[in-house]
Amino acid sequence: MGPSDPTLTFLDRLRDESQWVIRRGVPIFEPHERDARDKDGKPITIRVTERDLPRIARESNRLEAENGVVGVLTDRHTIRPRADGAGFEPVPDVKVYGVQRNYRVGTYGVRDPKTGRVTVKPAVLADWYFLPDVSAEAARRPHRSVEYQHGTGQIRGTAVMVNAPFLDMGMVALSSDQPIYCYQMGASVDQPNKPTGDQPQFTDEEKSLFEKCRTYMRATYGLGEEWPGAKKEESANPEKKTGESDDKKAPITPMQKNGGVEVYAALQARVAGLEQERDIERCQLLVAEGLVGYSLNADEKKKAISSLAKLPAADRSERVEELKAIYAARKVPAGMIEIYGGKVEGGDDATPGPMSAPWYHEPAMAYMREEPGTMYEKAVAHILATHKK
Repeated sequence: MGPSDPTLTFLDRLRDESQWVIRRGVPIFEPHERDARDKDGKPITIRVTERDLPRIARESNRLEAENGVVGVLTDRHTIRPRADGAGFEPVPDVKVYGVQRNYRVGTYGVRDPKTGRVTVKPAVLADWYFLPDVSAEAARRPHRSVEYQHGTGQIRGTAVMVNAPFLDMGMVALSSDQPIYCYQMGASVDQPNKPTGDQPQFTDEEKSLFEKCRTYMRATYGLGEEWPGAKKEESANPEKKTGESDDKKAPITPMQKNGGVEVYAALQARVAGLEQERDIERCQLLVAEGLVGYSLNADEKKKAISSLAKLPAADRSERVEELKAIYAARKVPAGMIEIYGGKVEGGDDATPGPMSAPWYHEPAMAYMREEPGTMYEKAVAHILATHKK
């Protein structure tokens, strides 16, 4: 028996979600415009519009589907311009936090702290798969900065950083065959995003706030007993602090225990509800894509979705084929077109430019603004389902 395929082994590991710390639906890329220079030094404009987002998500997903390549989450960018200006060179000692996949078009909200008004913006979302042993370190880095190849419309990875971004989402556009267009503010892409030399990681004020937070969580919910680094610090400094009592820490009261249990139970119920909602959305999308053009009325669609929801995910495709056979005699209504997912023609050259989007793209984007959190595929399905024949 020959050796196993390492690519297939890695992709199989991605399917085992217990091996990862997963954060779903992270907004990583949004429409923007940027002045820059090409590899010959000529001024150009990098322009990404709402119409480009579906293509960027599709092309990025194609890397995994066709080549087994997923985006990498790192602590800094992986390439930088050479000192002599002749091309690019790899950045040494890049730390890998995990991978990203499942690109799709969605929205994210920005709340005005004064008025409370939420502004919804379109973006490319992705699921982040962190390696468990570095997930806590990555969680302390709030900014994200994608590595985007403008020529192919592909997102190759994301740097998870500390440095403040120039754009709202902290984007950096990189390309293996074009100059690097940096959107990061006040920092160079070849510098590590971590303290260097004698510079402390946290200020005294930040340390004080962390300690107050830990004290509150211990007293209120009985949490924080194994705060990151606490055991090492205590073992390294066994001396009793001034004013510290010889008595052991007071035990957690029943009320505190019950409060923690109630909070945990509420979170479990919330997670279960969200998983059920997501499963229903998958079934709705299966019906919208698989039975488009079969002229199902609202009750028939509801029954089809309900029947799919009762089945394991692996058996749902077979059920869709059964439903197609049941409704095969239906006449496809005039004017109904296939759900978005086919080829989109661009300009004459290889550089993505303005694209010819299907008729339902603009209504779908408008629906996503009205219903924050709605995925692009669900919005398209809604527009197709409510379109007057």
